[in-house]
Amino acid sequence: MICSGELELFNLNDNNTLQFLDFIIGISDSYGYYHKYISLFLCTFGNLANLIHIWVLTRPRMWKYMVNKLLSVIAAGDILKMTFYIIYIIRFDFMVDHNNPPIGFNLSWMVFAIGHVVITIALHTIGLYLWAATAFIRYKASQKLNNILNHHNATWCALSFAITLLVFTFSIPTILIHEIIKTDVINGNSLYQVANPMVKGYIFQDSALCFIVNIYICIMP
Repeated sequence: MICSGELELFNLNDNNTLQFLDFIIGISDSYGYYHKYISLFLCTFGNLANLIHIWVLTRPRMWKYMVNKLLSVIAAGDILKMTFYIIYIIRFDFMVDHNNPPIGFNLSWMVFAIGHVVITIALHTIGLYLWAATAFIRYKASQKLNNILNHHNATWCALSFAITLLVFTFSIPTILIHEIIKTDVINGNSLYQVANPMVKGYIFQDSALCFIVNIYICIMP
């Protein structure tokens, strides 16, 4: 997890860092078996709940408020995010024998896997920033300092678009650090895997700056 150049994500020479990473790996190994069942249940239930939220918030009496429009956008993003994850976990978890994992998958599934990573992280980040915007609007409306924010139709569209554009722009490094490689050819069918991410320097030669900015903007929130 070290970037080439002058910036590092983790200092692997530090004993505390190594202990922390070992602790996280241990938790992941213990929880891994149950994760697919818990995730499938939560994503299915979450999609149904968000559909109900959208149905309620888009009723004429509710739709006139900008906060409810933003909440509807957040719910729609959550539905898309969880639908991606349901497909991913069924294909790469339920349909895979982890005691004898395949050496590769069809190219289309590898493209989907990378798209799943980028889109779900981006949608999650967009949702968090929209929640922050919603809280700000409610705060302003409660003080009656700028109640127009709660009714202005153009504002919520511009805000949603700006946040979405910003997050997806900074998600580009996530795409660039992944590489699909051919692992084998069986019966004329090529099999592929996603190679381990290696930061190559996107804007600055031999620098991981762009990738680290991506982490702080799209993952850390």
